[in-house]
Amino acid sequence: MRKLFSILCILFSVVFVVSCHNGGELNNSRKKVTATLSGKVLQVKDFPAGNLFGTIDGYLLFQVYRRDTGRVVIYKIDGDSLKYAAGIINKGRGPHEFIYVEFSISKDTLYVSNSSPSGGILDIWGIPLDDISNIKDYSRWKDYKWSGQDIMNGLSFVKIKDSEFLISGAVNNTRHFLSKIDFSTNKLHQFDLWPKDSTAAPVSLKQFEYTQSKLFTNNGKLLYACLEGRYMFISKIGDNTLGQPVEIYSHLPDYKLGHDGQNLKHNEDCEYGIYPYTTSRFIYAQLSRSRKEINASADYKGYPPYYFDEIEVYDWNGKFIGNFKTDRPFFTFAVSPDDSFIYTLSMDLQTKERAIMRYQLPKL
Repeated sequence: MRKLFSILCILFSVVFVVSCHNGGELNNSRKKVTATLSGKVLQVKDFPAGNLFGTIDGYLLFQVYRRDTGRVVIYKIDGDSLKYAAGIINKGRGPHEFIYVEFSISKDTLYVSNSSPSGGILDIWGIPLDDISNIKDYSRWKDYKWSGQDIMNGLSFVKIKDSEFLISGAVNNTRHFLSKIDFSTNKLHQFDLWPKDSTAAPVSLKQFEYTQSKLFTNNGKLLYACLEGRYMFISKIGDNTLGQPVEIYSHLPDYKLGHDGQNLKHNEDCEYGIYPYTTSRFIYAQLSRSRKEINASADYKGYPPYYFDEIEVYDWNGKFIGNFKTDRPFFTFAVSPDDSFIYTLSMDLQTKERAIMRYQLPKL
């Protein structure tokens, strides 16, 4: 997932050109560590296998893989412990059940996408998080139904206003990978955004490569981070346009077309993407290592090879704030809305069980 690239051209009503940091070449190396954080293990009983994906005031949200607990399990932070609070989002085709899901949190609402087995979006549910004790009151859930064009959606979406969402997806086999969908009108707008990564490959394969991404928004700005390579930018959101991106990293995925002509094969120097998390003030980013780095060892400091222990921080203008190293490598992370704590999903090396860590952030 990597490769220095020349220029990303985008055409709207005016010419939209993305260059490597306004004509200069970005430094795509990880930033130097500015501080090391010591964490505390939060005690929790019978924690199911899953991924930490969000926080709200006083709670952590996990995606799990057991039907009996739901696809989202919410734990209340109680001092130095976590206590089970609720489990929602069961798999199925019945009322308030889901097939293939992705999640997005905006203010006090959890948004859950529901996709068909073929990957097309069906609807998005808005689930209020203001009262966890009543989270299963389905009368409070809002259903945004989609009956517009079929969309090949990726791994992320985010609400921008009213019934409008940005998604990492587009109509299959088109030269687009970001779109806006309006559920009130069932209209789709595809942004004229297409990477110039110099690799010859079918449009559908290249499109899929860039829809595998994470999106976040804040005060009219979009953060896009690709889950292959080291590519992340900020852009202002217009009605049907995106402003000129501010690139934080510019390494597009480094791949080639496989011998079968039907799949992409990533080169060894290709990174495994960037995994961001945002608050109203900052962008936090976990940078993955390259395939070459990961394949060179069976572990990372005794942890699984895909774990890492650094989180870079930027403001919403793209300015670098700091790079924090945690005392224990981790898999996924989230940040409290007030930027006071980082929570990570790590591992106890003795028991091999998942461990939830809490790190207090210095004042930023």
